[in-house]
Amino acid sequence: MKTISHLSGLLGDSVCAFPAIQTKAAEEKDGIALWMENKAVQELLSANPKIKLLTERPEKPDYVMEAGPVFNRFVYTHHMRQGYFSCLNLTIPTEVPPIEYQKKEKIAGIDFDILISPFSRSDHNHNKKWYDDRWYAVVRRLTEEGYRVLVVGGQEDANTDTAQVFLQAVHDTQGEDETQVKGVYGSKLGALMDLIERAKLCITLDNGISHLVSAAKTPHLLLYPGCLPYPWVSNPNDVAHHIHDQPINITVDRVLYELNHLLPKYVGEKQPHDVALSSGETHEREST
Repeated sequence: MKTISHLSGLLGDSVCAFPAIQTKAAEEKDGIALWMENKAVQELLSANPKIKLLTERPEKPDYVMEAGPVFNRFVYTHHMRQGYFSCLNLTIPTEVPPIEYQKKEKIAGIDFDILISPFSRSDHNHNKKWYDDRWYAVVRRLTEEGYRVLVVGGQEDANTDTAQVFLQAVHDTQGEDETQVKGVYGSKLGALMDLIERAKLCITLDNGISHLVSAAKTPHLLLYPGCLPYPWVSNPNDVAHHIHDQPINITVDRVLYELNHLLPKYVGEKQPHDVALSSGETHEREST
């Protein structure tokens, strides 16, 4: 049985490696033994019978998948996932295998239409963040039109200014009634995947959750995709939409313009007013 070590503690980098890991496991007669630095992520591979999850790092693995060198070598010429396939001497297949995880973790009692992940761990990279006042404007418009929003993030995100912005948006719209916006922070990844699969539409930054959203093939709008998670889907334009620009250039109008097209398709007939058009601005569709 071949052994693989994956070296990265970040959710996004780890999920990027899943297609290559699962492809290698399928090709090996006896499967593979896998150790991942991010132990929480291993949960999402727990249902694959050909992957044996290791609790201790092997001294001499057959393959080492290290996020830093892979990113530096491939991200500007091909794609980070291309690099992970290369680490295992593989080529990217036409159909990338889905995540096989045990669907036993669920969060009941939450009804929502749109899942939003506005947080980023990349404190050194401001291009992976968006502005709180712009999130406020988008969420307020969504709640004004009756859409139910679910905000997700890590436990450390729960008391941030960004988290409070979402609560403030609905408070300013509906007073003390906070039923339109809910927050889930620090849930296990299996439960998070359940929420992602239940969402009708997701709005995310370039963060770890965006890769889970793409892996689940849930329709999504990605703001500033520095590393597009497209190899997860056969035809990305069926579900993947993006605004690829510097954060300062991604205005509220541009986001609402995209949502004006996406919400009727994925969520229903209700839609926020098209501020971009009503304000006299014109935009080309960016997400098709």
